Amino acid sequence: MIGYSTTAASLSDRSLYRNFFRVIPPDNIQINAMELLMIEMNWTYFAVIYDDDIYGREGVTDLDKRSQKRRICLTEKIPVDTQLSQQETISHLQDALISLLNRSSPIIGIVVFGGTKLGTSFLYAINKSLNVLQTFPILILSEASMDAGVFSVNWPTVLAGSFALNPPRRKIETFEIYWASLFQNRTKLTEASKGNTLLLNVYERWSSEKCKNSVGVTCDPLTSNFSDPVLISSPFSDYAIHAAVVLVDAIKSVHAFKCGHNLCPSFVNVRRSEIINKLAFSEVALDDFPWLKKYLKGSSVSFNGSVDAFYQQQPTSYVVYNCQAYTSINREDCFKEVGNYDRLSQKLTLLKADVKDYKFPTYTELPWNEIRKGQCSNGSVCASCISNETNPDFIIPGDLYIVAVAPVHVRGSTPMQCGDLKLGGMDIVEAIHFAIQQSKYQSGVMVPDASVGAVIIDSCIHPLIIKERLLTLYRYGLPNGEGGYSQIMNKVLGFIAEWTSDISIAVADVLTETRHVQIAYGSTAPVLSNRTLFPYFLRLTSSDILQAQAMIDIIKGMGANYIQIINTDSAYGNGGKNAILESLDTIGACVAQIITLSFFPSFNQSVVVQRIRDFSSAKVVVLFLSTSHHEWLVPSLEELTSPQEFIFIASEEWGTRPILQDVKNLIGTITLSIDLPVNQKFSEHMSNLRTTGQDVNPWLQKFMEKELNCHFEWSFNKSASKPCSVNKGLTSDYKIDFWVPFVENAVYALMTGASQTLKEQCGQTKTICDKYRANIMDLVKQIKDVQLNIRGNGNKDSIFDQNGDGLLGYNIYMVEKQVGKVKYTSIGQSVPFYWNKQKWENSMNIQGESNLKCGDKSLCPNCFTATGPETTSTPSAGFMYSTIALIVICILLLAAVIILIIKLRHKGVGQEGNYASPYITPVYTSSDRTDTSEGSSSDSPSQNTSNLYYIGQDDLYIRSHSSRLEMKEDIANHIEN
Repeated sequence: MIGYSTTAASLSDRSLYRNFFRVIPPDNIQINAMELLMIEMNWTYFAVIYDDDIYGREGVTDLDKRSQKRRICLTEKIPVDTQLSQQETISHLQDALISLLNRSSPIIGIVVFGGTKLGTSFLYAINKSLNVLQTFPILILSEASMDAGVFSVNWPTVLAGSFALNPPRRKIETFEIYWASLFQNRTKLTEASKGNTLLLNVYERWSSEKCKNSVGVTCDPLTSNFSDPVLISSPFSDYAIHAAVVLVDAIKSVHAFKCGHNLCPSFVNVRRSEIINKLAFSEVALDDFPWLKKYLKGSSVSFNGSVDAFYQQQPTSYVVYNCQAYTSINREDCFKEVGNYDRLSQKLTLLKADVKDYKFPTYTELPWNEIRKGQCSNGSVCASCISNETNPDFIIPGDLYIVAVAPVHVRGSTPMQCGDLKLGGMDIVEAIHFAIQQSKYQSGVMVPDASVGAVIIDSCIHPLIIKERLLTLYRYGLPNGEGGYSQIMNKVLGFIAEWTSDISIAVADVLTETRHVQIAYGSTAPVLSNRTLFPYFLRLTSSDILQAQAMIDIIKGMGANYIQIINTDSAYGNGGKNAILESLDTIGACVAQIITLSFFPSFNQSVVVQRIRDFSSAKVVVLFLSTSHHEWLVPSLEELTSPQEFIFIASEEWGTRPILQDVKNLIGTITLSIDLPVNQKFSEHMSNLRTTGQDVNPWLQKFMEKELNCHFEWSFNKSASKPCSVNKGLTSDYKIDFWVPFVENAVYALMTGASQTLKEQCGQTKTICDKYRANIMDLVKQIKDVQLNIRGNGNKDSIFDQNGDGLLGYNIYMVEKQVGKVKYTSIGQSVPFYWNKQKWENSMNIQGESNLKCGDKSLCPNCFTATGPETTSTPSAGFMYSTIALIVICILLLAAVIILIIKLRHKGVGQEGNYASPYITPVYTSSDRTDTSEGSSSDSPSQNTSNLYYIGQDDLYIRSHSSRLEMKEDIANHIEN
């Protein structure tokens, strides 16, 4: 069997259809062309109406998959029962059309994927609905809809500006003349009808009533004007001729082999497989047939063992037509060829200057930049398309891969969801992209003989999300766009991850099991120095133990002995807090209170200010907060009355970030930072960023819209009032995130170490051998030994110590006001430790000894006890015995209370607290627990500030305790101290 109009993609499966061939391109080629046409036309928001049969269902499924890969939203799929009458079909389509167009964000882009009946019915439905439609649709019609007769009526108000796709036509004029003559010559039609009764059906469709069921002498030939539609042959006519020629050629070849040039009885018994094999592996020159030579010169067709034909000298597989305004009935005056799809290059060429569209109802021709497009309408948010967007990866193809994790979004307020774009997250993504590109030109960094690509995964700063995504990558690979996956783990050199310690720990948990090297570019938690837990982990930054020690030295230099701590409830925040606590005794200082912030505090910032004011004698406040918490808290510190009310010492997550605004009461604040210079070429890279809506970076458009406060025409969120210009980049005052150079150097370090390991373990650098993975500690060692020009001064420095921690140390900054602006000024460093105390005191107008000690000991009962004069008298024996008895009684009471506590704990009431006295720490009731974005409960402070407990020298004060758990924890903490 040779098909000439059967295009369903599933028919290409030779294992299922061994005796089937076809000469017309399959639907997957048409869908390819349709997808690229949408991209050229900037369609991002459309509906499809399709025949509910194998042709329609397969086509729509394929189109939907391809659209998702291209971030084009197929928002409505409307099937049409092919068993309905035409009138029922028209009625159904009218309802669908009104629903699509009369909504807040009309869906004007509509694909019609069906046969002649669907195409005709849809055009009738539009025509009948003109008076109730708020806007007018623009169509893309599949090839089956273009069969003869669909466009034969006058549809200028319906079709103008729309598109249709069709396989390329090479009209055979001999047949066209023959076909037209049949209906203009009564004798010829009568004669031809004797052998082909179907001709009568065609005639009757277009003739007058008196001629039904007859072509007798009373019936005149069809007039030229009325017969135009029937005189136009179907697009499938050409391919029917090709199919006949190919089959005849195969039969002739087999016959010639069996019988020569004569008839012979043995041909009657020829096996069908011989003809099938001849079809499958022969090339047929179409111009060998004399009557075709004029029209198909140099054209040949072959199947090469497959179902689908391959045409030599004809790379065009599909043609794009544009219906342009016309006044005659002739379809040829409507549809003009404006583009073609090349099956070899898989590219669509669209002649944009030839495309025409019109403004309705005046039919004024529109310029190219104003033509109608299938897009979300201005002022609208097409929420269904936003919610249907997957969490894509940024994939840079290569022979080998680096897998990188970046905080593109913050964690969402609901479990296992991502939130908004993170400040600086796109800088990190583009730094990875930039470093991969630049490595090709750096001797010693590049991997010879192989191109290195990348897979960049969004962590959403959520440990569970990144674990899920990494395990999916490990088990299945990358989505291939066809509903399956392509495995790449045997091509992965190593991992770059991540900025926050919580995410680096989550990634390390996975990679320790899978035996992959990981380099973090911004994680500082002390636990990440544990090589028993994380043997394949390295980082460019120093541990927070070093940062905490610098803070302790600053506190000592200030003369402070009574402080407060505010930290994020994370590995980073808790690790920094604990490092501070472990060193306070060395300088004779004490903590008044610790305020720990969950990821989504349930109170506003002023509550934090009030809480630190509850301990006004503890003037030094240490901040170990995430960047987002710094951004959340800093503006509220304007409530402070003066810079002297509190002195803040902040970790590197504040650093030198542009979050100060003009908070004058932060003058004197000290921040620590890890600094590296930003590569000027990277600054240029960011300045040159532009988006087209089809970027390899799936998050670039959203980032540009947020930064420029505008919307692109293809966006699903057009709530911003002004449109974006495709030619405009980031503004000149855009501040590049200070983690960017760390990201770049992490990529270079991994590639340098991997290149050397490939050479030593595999003897080549084109593929990863088994030894590379088996001897993973060799890669770790190679990376530790890497030296890079990290400071941009031309000198190469070691960047890792022998434990795999960074050697960079911390710089110390002070917030001061210069020329009317608040800014950061460098005043010291952590290694070797030095800070310019005099400069800080001058900025604070401090003369003589500072007032940062706890002066009134009654206000600092947790740490300091008033003592009387010492006595040297010898106690009496009676006193000694009574004292011993009292001690025994106390020990017994203490044992009894401890037993009671153990029993209570075994009952499992709530969650145990872990707040060590003498630090004043919030205690949260069970009613104050909220779901975190990690999908579990977390302790989250409420706005009721009475949920604090205070442990004094002699008394236990409890406010608003509402559970036995809290009372139990209070008693336990009190007794332990």
